[in-house]
This record gives sequence, structure tokens and C-alpha cells, in this order.
Amino acid sequence: MSTDKQTTANRRNAGQSTGPRTTAGLTVAAGNALTHGLSSVRPVLPGESPDDWDRHRAGVLASLAPVGTLEEALADRVAVCLWRLRRVVAYETAVSVTGLEEAADPDPGAEPEPDLRRLKKLDRRLAEARDALEVGVETSALFDRLPGLADDAAVSGAAAEGLFDDVNNVLFKTAAGYFHFESDDFLTDIGMPPSFLPYPWDWPGWTAGLVRRGVALAASQFGAAADDLLTRAAANRREWVHVQQAKVGRLEADVRATRTQADARQGRQVLWAALPDGATLDRITRYEAHLSRQATQALHTLERLQAARLGRPVAPPVAIDVTVAAPGLGG
Repeated sequence: MSTDKQTTANRRNAGQSTGPRTTAGLTVAAGNALTHGLSSVRPVLPGESPDDWDRHRAGVLASLAPVGTLEEALADRVAVCLWRLRRVVAYETAVSVTGLEEAADPDPGAEPEPDLRRLKKLDRRLAEARDALEVGVETSALFDRLPGLADDAAVSGAAAEGLFDDVNNVLFKTAAGYFHFESDDFLTDIGMPPSFLPYPWDWPGWTAGLVRRGVALAASQFGAAADDLLTRAAANRREWVHVQQAKVGRLEADVRATRTQADARQGRQVLWAALPDGATLDRITRYEAHLSRQATQALHTLERLQAARLGRPVAPPVAIDVTVAAPGLGG
């Protein structure tokens, strides 16, 4: 049986006890709540890590240093609200990423935007114009080089075709005639193998001598001078190249302008897709505000309890703690 002296001493010691005060002691006390209370049911959804929750909760309790069941419950409440707020951020990010992915990878069966349709057509026209210009420049160069080339100097079939077309254009204007450079008789006569007759301009055997021979035959058939035909045809080709270069330049400018418009439109769509739709955004905002109010309310209550326990002045709350129940929102 305790003596009166021992009882008095026990009462005096109990009155002096205010719980752990050192950092280490507070941390240990905060960790005690990990084995009981709200921690027995983790607010962890599939895809979330229970270990992450345990670390999060331990960190919050260590920061708040609750003592006793009531303080621990309030600190737990703060930890749960902060955990759910983190989930809100993850959800908003996932919704935004999904929207961005859909904007960057539209439905292949959907009708393209007007700018993209026009850009596709312009790209095709520009590619065709550049190919034609490349052949035209090569043909113009053949006109310039032809007088000085040896008979056995190789020339491309595309340049030979272009030169013959230019010669025929001059013949049509001056003599209303047309020489059939693609006729089997002419092609066989210059030595083209039968296998190439359907595709004469793919034949790798074209030479400067064969081109000159073809021009001479055309000039002879219509009573014209070969040199005169070549001179006029070369002038026409140079003029065509000049016009084609201007056309390519215009198409390039149109493509740049249209691509700028298409990129601007896509940029606006991406910015729009970065935000959730109105209903989702409203739901996220209301839920986030709901959790923030709950966390603030629990934290203010905990701070006032701790101040009272430590014998400090208990300041009135800086804001009225009001919980507004929103449809479909849980605690």
C-alpha cells in the first residue's frame, strides 16, 4: 500500500508530465499512431502504393507531433486529406494528358481540318512543281551543252524527252507539224532494244549523238534548219524554267503560310485539350476545395488543442470552419 508521502509525490510528478518534448521523443510519439487509429484502414486505391501512404502519413504525424488519441485522430485527418489532394492532382494530370494525346493523334477516320486538307494539296502540287523544274533545268542545261558534247556522251532520258518536246512545240508553231519521237520506227532506227520501246525515256542508252540525230530528222521532215530549231526551243525552255521557278516560289510561300495556320490551329487545340471539360473541371475544383476545407479545419482544431495542452494562449480561429457538403463528394 502506498504511503501518503508516495501518493503526494506521484501526483506531483503526474502534474509535471506534458508528454515528449525533444524532437526524437516527438517523432517516436507520432510513430505510435501507426499501429492503431485510422491507419488500420489505409486510404489506398488500386495502383497506389501502401508504402507511399505509410511514409506520407508518418511524415505528416512527425511534423504535427500529436499527443493523445484526439490529436492523433486530427493529424490522421490532415494526412488523409493531403493524400487525397495529391490524388486529385494525379487525376487532373491524367485527364489532361489523355486530352493532349487525343489532340495529337486524331481519329484517322475523322475529316481533316480545312488547313490540313489545303496543306496536303499544296504539298503535293509543290512536289510535282519541283520535280518538273528539276527536269526543266536539266533539259535547259542539255540545250546549252549539246553543241560541245561528243556523240557518245551519255544524256538522261528525261532530258532527251524534254528537249524533243521543246522541238515539237517549235515545229507546231512554225510548221504545224509534229515529229513522233516515240514511234517504234524512230526508236528502233536509233538502236533502242525492243524491251524499252514501251518506255523509251527509261532507256539508259541515250547519247548526245542520238539526240542530235533525232532533231536532224525532225528538221528534215518539215524543211527546217536543225540549229534554228534548237535555238528557238532552248529560248522557250529557258523562259519556261523562269516561270516555273516563280511558280515553285509561290507554292513554297503558300505552303509556309498554310503550315503556320495549321500549326496555330493545332496549338490552340492542344491548349484547349490541356484542360478537362467543364463538367470534369468543376467536379475537380469542388472536390479539391472540399478536401482543403477539411484539412484546414482539422489542422486549426489540432493547433488549438496543442496550444491548450501546452498551456499557451488559444487564439480564436482565423476563419470560420464551415464544411459544405457537395453532391457526390465523400469525406
